[in-house]
Amino acid sequence: MTPLRRYLLPGRRRSRLGEWSLPPRSADGTDWGEVARLGGFARYNALRKALVSNSIGPAAGTVLQAAVPGRDLQGLVEALDGPQRSAAVLELYAELMRAPADPDVLRGYLGRRIHEALRNAAPGNLAARLAWPVSTCCYAAVVAFEATGQRRFLKLVAETFASVLPHRDVEAGLVDECRGRVGKGWGGSQFARRRYTTNVTTAGRIVYPVALFCAVVFGDRALRRHFGAQAEAFLPVLEEVLTDLDDIFVSTGDAGYYRRPCSKRPEPVNHMAWAGCAFLVLHDLTGAARYLERAKRLARYLKAAIYDDGAGHPVWDYDPTPESYRGSAPERLWKAQVTTQFMICAAGRGVVFDDDDLRSVCGTLMANVFLPRRCINTRIDRVAEPYESYAGLSHGGMGALAALIELEDHCPGLRDRMLQVVESRPGAGGWFAAAPGAIGYARRLRVPRNH
Repeated sequence: MTPLRRYLLPGRRRSRLGEWSLPPRSADGTDWGEVARLGGFARYNALRKALVSNSIGPAAGTVLQAAVPGRDLQGLVEALDGPQRSAAVLELYAELMRAPADPDVLRGYLGRRIHEALRNAAPGNLAARLAWPVSTCCYAAVVAFEATGQRRFLKLVAETFASVLPHRDVEAGLVDECRGRVGKGWGGSQFARRRYTTNVTTAGRIVYPVALFCAVVFGDRALRRHFGAQAEAFLPVLEEVLTDLDDIFVSTGDAGYYRRPCSKRPEPVNHMAWAGCAFLVLHDLTGAARYLERAKRLARYLKAAIYDDGAGHPVWDYDPTPESYRGSAPERLWKAQVTTQFMICAAGRGVVFDDDDLRSVCGTLMANVFLPRRCINTRIDRVAEPYESYAGLSHGGMGALAALIELEDHCPGLRDRMLQVVESRPGAGGWFAAAPGAIGYARRLRVPRNH
């Protein structure tokens, strides 16, 4: 039997991710028999909502036990009708968040989120939807395949990319208003004062997960039989989409950056990160030296922007310039989870970054991101601006923290620290509060290297 633990509840809820308290108990109107039949993400989501709304009752016991295998929840379920109900609800929420990652839960979420993102998408916002929720979900699917070997995750990536290929600007004849020509990728009107344009952010984020899909398929004879034709068709498109942006790449010494399409200002480092990863994978696939050179220049630009936070921890600004390699402010957490992925990709290939760099960055996260009372900082430097006090948070959510689990091979204790935060913050939405959380959940399907 799992004992009840003492929970320190923050105050009243103040924002989407802010301080939260358990609401008054409400009636449990859920058909738990139907939930049990559905299983997967539907089961996870029904349990999470019932726990957060404080409507769950003992009738959910069988479903709870199925969602948290290997744990005896009988005592907690019985306590739902007793004086310790509040503590039992919070303990059950923690058990649900800490339960082993389930491929069925992840696959259900990914399919649902991709469908939601693409539903009713129009030319003006298609690029944004592809570059953030859809590409994030596709990346999580590749991570999940690598952890489980389940081909349904690769099938999801292939079907998703195939469905959006006909909507490239070159197919629709849409003119890039900043560059004065039709682009080869997916443009949007959300990035440059409502002018329709393409940029490296969307291109890199769309290309990288699909390039990983191609690398996985080409590396396995059996997978090549199943997905080879699709990978062969995808690869030239991926190369074309990134090469089409050569005219907005700027070299500076042995480094380089992409400028914004409608100005000479450099893109923020997180905007270029997945393009850097994509170039590294394209070099793996094709051996073309130009891809490796482009990745090296982007990596050097990022590394030159790293400085000491005054306590021996490396940090970097959101938008460094080539003149000073400093910018307006240190990067926010949900942007850093993208930037660090480029560091991981580069270090894994011995390109500019190495394992010592990753361990140093992990030291930054452990020292600056995790705050007292299981709060998390929105900044990567020592200035504490927790989620509860940062009014400008618009996206990322708890997913920003969960996605940083990618660094866990270089950061002992990182997974457990994240679990502690996720399990004790019901108001933050759990693993799937935002699409990046799916990356963290997918990583939990595998045993970390330092385990």
